[in-house]
Amino acid sequence: MRVGNCLLPLFLLQALPAAALERTEHLNFRVHHQLFGDIGTISETIVTDGSSTRVTADLDIAVTLFSVRIHSVHGRWNEVWQNGYLQQYAATTLTDDATEVTAGQRIGEAFVISADGKQTLAPVDVQPVNPWSIRFVRASILMSPETGRVFSATVSDLGVNDLRLGDALVAAHHYVVTGERVNHLYFDEKGQLVQCQYGDITGTVTLTRVGVPQTIIADAL
Repeated sequence: MRVGNCLLPLFLLQALPAAALERTEHLNFRVHHQLFGDIGTISETIVTDGSSTRVTADLDIAVTLFSVRIHSVHGRWNEVWQNGYLQQYAATTLTDDATEVTAGQRIGEAFVISADGKQTLAPVDVQPVNPWSIRFVRASILMSPETGRVFSATVSDLGVNDLRLGDALVAAHHYVVTGERVNHLYFDEKGQLVQCQYGDITGTVTLTRVGVPQTIIADAL
């Protein structure tokens, strides 16, 4: 009995370093439409373990007009990263009544994307359109989570700007990423997304992170 009592604490101590390497963060975003108001949420779960990062994005969007739902998007997008490169990707998106599935895997010096019965080869530095990290602005090729389509993008660095969040101003690094649409991205000192703005034919959509400290944030770079 005494031997068992001694071995159990030793086992726990041996397991501590490995467990301590893993860190889980949750980033929650409120989605606001210029015309329809608050339309849903996007939640990011980021698990980092050494050089490996796993990201899960959960989307819950519903647009209503006079209490009638006119548009909805629900989905889960999974990313697996190693040493800053995307290794695996799996996304299921339900838009209104249509389900779209995109999958991808790094094979050698290419990232192979499967969607809609087709395969596409992308460069290994491809980025899914989910800018949870500032690494997103370093990509020249982007991938649509819904369709798997790849397209080029240009990035403009506008420096550190004051960003209004509620009644407070914070300083965040502002980038403009132009691909299929123009995206204004704001990142905090940790390189995590604070706010994203883009426009389409219906108006401006703004994603704002919930729970950002209402203090001045330093330059993200």
